[in-house]
Amino acid sequence: MNLGLILRVGVARGLSSLRLVLVRPQDIITMLLPPAIMCAALWVYRDSQLMGVPVPVAVLPGLLTLQVTMICFSGVLTSLLVERYDGTVQRLRTLPQGLAIYAVGQTIHQTLSTLLGSALLLPVFFFSSGFQVNILLLIAALITGLLLCTTWGLLLGSIVRSGSSSISAAMTPFVVMIIFSGLVVPMIITPAWMQTVGSYSPLFWLGQLFREAMLPASGGVLEIGGKFEPEIAALNVSVWMLVGLVLTPIFLNRLSRRAVGGGRHEGRQKAVPDGNTPALGEGIR
Repeated sequence: MNLGLILRVGVARGLSSLRLVLVRPQDIITMLLPPAIMCAALWVYRDSQLMGVPVPVAVLPGLLTLQVTMICFSGVLTSLLVERYDGTVQRLRTLPQGLAIYAVGQTIHQTLSTLLGSALLLPVFFFSSGFQVNILLLIAALITGLLLCTTWGLLLGSIVRSGSSSISAAMTPFVVMIIFSGLVVPMIITPAWMQTVGSYSPLFWLGQLFREAMLPASGGVLEIGGKFEPEIAALNVSVWMLVGLVLTPIFLNRLSRRAVGGGRHEGRQKAVPDGNTPALGEGIR
């Protein structure tokens, strides 16, 4: 495996995909509108407090986590399902390290899209005080979240069938997980049963890593146990990320084999529309 080639071509593919997005007005609106709405809402509640913590300070880490998870997971999942249908996956199978290059390209594309979208949330730091940012921990949480959501987007995209109904089927449990993870509403003010369910979600622990990276120690009052638990959060998120990193190449390879086999089957069906293979010599008369 030529790692240098994979990274070089994958990065180039990711940048090329991003350039295509940035020239389409509808894609730009889709990328920038949600964080703009979030920023406006936080400005409206800039003087409100939640358990002694300013609302923008309490909510912004969860919204950043939401940005990372939604853009990376849904973006990768949707792209893979579409490109399975249009034959891109079949073509990649014929290229040296094609699937690895595709995975790197998707990671670069979604990472840069996430950073561009999240940049619109930066004004919150100017109209609300109380943040205490740990840059190293924030970068670690960002990288972990990007890898977690990208790998699981690729994994589920290689498992489910193509089609709009499949996208909905794959996204539904993910959206439910977001609701139960306290990314929009702090878990401490949710019912006890919801806190119990949410504590099993990797997105809850990823959100806690972002909160610990951006809030002072007193911000732990918003957590279920009244304090940050960095060891448990890092272990939980890392396990989910490693599972995705291990399983994704396996299922991507299986997907490409199915795509190639499916393509050959479709070719046979087009050559013999009625499904009956002519006998040897039958067509020579």
